[in-house]
Formats: sequence, structure tokens, C-alpha cells
Amino acid sequence: MEAGVVTVLAAMVTFLVPLLVLLLIVISLLPVVVAGKCQDDKNSATVGSQVADWL
Repeated sequence: MEAGVVTVLAAMVTFLVPLLVLLLIVISLLPVVVAGKCQDDKNSATVGSQVADWL
């Protein structure tokens, strides 16, 4: 019984760890993407609406 529980936990950890790493990468890259889009557009009014659209 315990071996099965350990196997299930190991499988969950193996699946979740790369998922968490991917999530962290996306979260860290998101502000860079938003800043890049804001820099492309020099107009502050459209930048504000773009940020609102992102949120």
C-alpha cells in the first residue's frame, strides 16, 4: 500500500515541478513583453489602453 502511495506522489512531483518552472518563466517574462509593447507605441493614451487590455 505504501509503495503505491509513494509512486503516486513521485509521479505528481515529476509532473508538477516542470509545470511550476514553466509558470515561473511565463510570469517573469510577462512584464518584459508588456514593457516591450508599451515602448513600441509612443502614445501614452494607447499605452494605457493596451495595459488595460492586458489586465
